Amino acid sequence: KTESLSLLSPEEADRKLKSILIALLLDAYKMHDAHESIEGYDEIAQRFGDDQDPEVQKQVGRALLHKGKALNHQADKLEEAIAIYDDVAQRFGNDMDVTSALANAAEAALILGRNEEAVQRAKALQAHADADKGDKIIMAFIIWLADPKTPLQHVQKAIQAAGDRTEFHWSFTEVKPFIDNLPKTRKKQAGCFIDYFTQYASKKELQACLKK
Repeated sequence: KTESLSLLSPEEADRKLKSILIALLLDAYKMHDAHESIEGYDEIAQRFGDDQDPEVQKQVGRALLHKGKALNHQADKLEEAIAIYDDVAQRFGNDMDVTSALANAAEAALILGRNEEAVQRAKALQAHADADKGDKIIMAFIIWLADPKTPLQHVQKAIQAAGDRTEFHWSFTEVKPFIDNLPKTRKKQAGCFIDYFTQYASKKELQACLKK
């Protein structure tokens, strides 16, 4: 039930209104093109970045996270995206779920060819208390992609340990060029995993695909 502003103190009402305003702006900027949305996220961070209210700070963190994701779609902006993800994790890690920032930073490092860094970032996310089963499996996949010495079973074990009904929220669009340049066998195996993650294939279908 929505709390009536008339029941709040002026200070509380002001904080509530600011939080609602930022939430509305975030929803609106998602509908804009990348350049306009990034400018909008920057404006939120500049206007409300120094606000001491925890709820407002969470919204600022979300704005920066959305900016990082927008930059993640631009190959020449990946360094900037990683810096933003690190900033979000450091500034807001105690107040909001930053696992998506950690995951996207690992993927960006992989795309940049910084494989050792990608492995370290993926392992850090796997150890994060807020990481869900889907995130941990995707990070196992990132580790396997980044490190040719990591066996296929590393990803398979992560999938088995997670149990059924695990949800994945990952497009793999940005990492596709990296996968396309893998050796033929690893590229095919990567495709099997991506089909499992994105097309809700069964574990049995995944195993059959990997054995072909």
